[in-house]
Amino acid sequence: MGLIREADTPIVLDASGTIVRQVEAGDMTVEFDKLEADMDIDDLFTGLPNDMCQAEHWGYVIEGEMRYITASGEEIVAGPGDAYHVPPGHLPHTGHAGARVVEFSRTKELTETMRVVEQNMERSAQV
Repeated sequence: MGLIREADTPIVLDASGTIVRQVEAGDMTVEFDKLEADMDIDDLFTGLPNDMCQAEHWGYVIEGEMRYITASGEEIVAGPGDAYHVPPGHLPHTGHAGARVVEFSRTKELTETMRVVEQNMERSAQV
């Protein structure tokens, strides 16, 4: 796969003002995120080591802002035009309304992390 277009990438999440499109390319997952509402998703990572995302991400912010906090306490803030790298062991911060991002992650790590996140989403929907 040499070219990945956002419009051709399948939607994997469309809820609460958040649209996430993902496609696998080799051993990587390419993700297009459009976040129209603030989000606080720390609880979704419960059960992972240190209750944090274990996938490494590389991304580019088109609009808005993305914030992450790492296990060491470092805050990574990326704005329009910024490229970023987030190591395993981090949490996305609240307050991404208006963000548009392209993010790249190793598929294996992302899939393992998302398995726990999806289980936590199912549990919270049952409450």
